Amino acid sequence: MTISCALALLLALSPDPTSATASAQAEPSVESSPQPSASAPATTARARAPIAVRAKLLAELGALGVAYHTLQFSKQGTNFDLRRDGRQDTMFLTGRVSAELEIDDHHEIVFLFAPIRLRTQTVLQDELVADDVTFAADTGIELFYGFDFYRLSYAYDFFTDPGDELALGFSLQFRNFRSSYVSTDGEQAVTNTNFGPVPAIKLRGRHELDHANFWYGGEIDGFYANIPYINGGDDPVEGLIIDASLRAGVTVAGIIKPFLNLRYLGGGARGTSSDKVGGDGYTSNWLHTVGASLGLELAIPIVAGDRKARDAELAERKAARKARRGR
Repeated sequence: MTISCALALLLALSPDPTSATASAQAEPSVESSPQPSASAPATTARARAPIAVRAKLLAELGALGVAYHTLQFSKQGTNFDLRRDGRQDTMFLTGRVSAELEIDDHHEIVFLFAPIRLRTQTVLQDELVADDVTFAADTGIELFYGFDFYRLSYAYDFFTDPGDELALGFSLQFRNFRSSYVSTDGEQAVTNTNFGPVPAIKLRGRHELDHANFWYGGEIDGFYANIPYINGGDDPVEGLIIDASLRAGVTVAGIIKPFLNLRYLGGGARGTSSDKVGGDGYTSNWLHTVGASLGLELAIPIVAGDRKARDAELAERKAARKARRGR
């Protein structure tokens, strides 16, 4: 009886070989468990879009009106009112083209070409003196004023949403100035030219509505200086430039943005230049214009698939904003 009880106790305490085998199959050892691949991305890591690169091409065509324009060559010369006496009281065809590169949604590089060419004819009511030439009253005269400029800009956009923009930067503008008075008989002529750099501060912004296909924005390049080198020259010439615009438009097929643009463009210079040919080197030139134009912006993605993750994040933000408005 005692022996049988001891055997029964040993059998109860000993492990079942069949259950041990099943346990071994159900719980593999650490050595046999598969290890995650080093190249496989972690499922909890947030996907990051590669650096975004977009190119933009913009073109405008419209009309320009002169609100105020005076021009004087030499201190003893006539401060000639080109709008009133030079028949600039009309509209002129105007246009501009620009190319932009946007990198990582923040860095913007812009190259702009904008010509201004005002050509008129009139008969002088009063005597006109320019440099060392005197045009008598009742003289027929052809007037040309050209101020083409090339502008290279850099700006930093504080927003990542391509529909919103607040960018601050600087511009370097190269002026290509040419002005001439030529009598219609060809007997008298005065021509002045100047080419040089002009620094400027750049500020622009844009907002695209979430609930409608509509966007609006503004841009301004401007600077004032009367100190040599800072004003773009070697002489203490007072200089001013302001190029400001407001625009609004819609988006077509995601990348085409037609818009209407209203612009003020003005500025000028006053002082004596040491490198001027003819006269005493003094020039006073002040111009204020307003204009309206139709434009087209074409945004071209350069890096394929560069915005998938970022666009998904932006879509979530917009959906959250809409949900908050609906509460």
